[in-house]
Amino acid sequence: NEVQTYTIAAQSSINVFDTNVAIVTNTGAGSVFLSAFSNGQVGQILTVMAGTGGLNLFVQTGGNITIQGTNAYLISVSGAYQFVKRAANLWSMLHIGTTGIA
Repeated sequence: NEVQTYTIAAQSSINVFDTNVAIVTNTGAGSVFLSAFSNGQVGQILTVMAGTGGLNLFVQTGGNITIQGTNAYLISVSGAYQFVKRAANLWSMLHIGTTGIA
């Protein structure tokens, strides 16, 4: 269960119980907005990546995800972002800058 593929609609959340890598595909919409993760454990690190070409996968602030500096990040098929569960209902994006993880 460490790597899961999720096929989701235009606006969705995903259940990340026992998941380290979430590969997101779509049900036909050109753009998918992911705004929440359900379940998981405090301290869990989750890598999110797009799984199909032509998919505009946006991870956005809302639900229980917080992102600093903007309200949405586009994930291309060749990229990925990581999130950490910081509290019972709070996921934050890990930002890797020139001095390391902020």
